Amino acid sequence: MNIACRIIVKGRVTEVGFRWYTVDYVRQFPSLTGYVRNICHGQVEVLIQGPQNYVNQVRQWLKQGPSHARVDSYQETSEPVNESITSFEIM
Repeated sequence: MNIACRIIVKGRVTEVGFRWYTVDYVRQFPSLTGYVRNICHGQVEVLIQGPQNYVNQVRQWLKQGPSHARVDSYQETSEPVNESITSFEIM
């Protein structure tokens, strides 16, 4: 069963390659789709959708991020799966 969630990550997550590292991590799981993007006030938004076990692995990784980032806050909301999204990209 596929699930989807939107995650907002706050901390030192912009200008440290967080989006690029996220794409590299997520692409280990070819069945995952969604996007990662910078949003206001130094935050990163991630929409991730696919099989629950893979989504859970990405969730755990996002709580820490790459080694030179610092995640101070992590907020997650469930979303309906959007079948029109067919890859994982930086927006």
